[in-house]
Amino acid sequence: PIENVVAPDLQQGGRILLTTSGIGKVRPNTLMLAFPRQWNTEVEEQKSKEIFRLMEDAFRMRFHVVLFRGKEKFNTCDFSAAPKAQGGVDVWWITDDGAMSLLTPHLMMQSSYWKNNTKPGTRITLR
Repeated sequence: PIENVVAPDLQQGGRILLTTSGIGKVRPNTLMLAFPRQWNTEVEEQKSKEIFRLMEDAFRMRFHVVLFRGKEKFNTCDFSAAPKAQGGVDVWWITDDGAMSLLTPHLMMQSSYWKNNTKPGTRITLR
């Protein structure tokens, strides 16, 4: 289920979810965020700053961070609305995390959703 949190901004709400999710040692270890479409415009500047601060918090808490784009109206875990077949998967390997940065996109690309909604021959690019 998707949890709702009331917080004054995205960073504080994300921090609350990161610290309160799970039970005991059964806790999520990955934060998934939508990359703002126009991140470098004045309109999205505040939102982008909050996302980057939340990412910093997640890294400090030893979470993996996944940024995705292409589903700008994404606000739930519902992948039923198929996007146009396009794009690829770029991986920025920031720290040595036991190859989690490579395993996650590989497993993602194995799912029928991604196979059906990306260009044939879409590759995972390590940057």
